[in-house]
Amino acid sequence: MRNGPLGDPLLEILQRGDRQTKFKNPGIFAQIYLTMAVTCERGFSCMKKVKSDWRSSLSTQHLTRLMFLTIEGPRMDTFDAKRAVLQW
Repeated sequence: MRNGPLGDPLLEILQRGDRQTKFKNPGIFAQIYLTMAVTCERGFSCMKKVKSDWRSSLSTQHLTRLMFLTIEGPRMDTFDAKRAVLQW
C-alpha cells in the first residue's frame, strides 16, 4: 500500500535503527505524517452529502452539527431511536 508521495521515504526513515540519532526531527515528522487520519477528506465528502442544493441555506452552526453527527455519530442501521428518545 502506498502512503502518498512522502510515504515511502518516511517509512524508510522510521524503519532505520539509527533514526533517533541521525534523523530525529524527520523521524518525528514521519511518525506524525504516516499516522494522520483522513479527517479532512472525510469532512469534505460528508459536506457534499449534507449540504445539498436543498440545504444550501443551512447556517454554519447547523451544518457543523449535522456533519459531526454524520462523521462521528452512530450508524443509522444500528441506531436505536426509541432508546435515545427515552433517555432524552
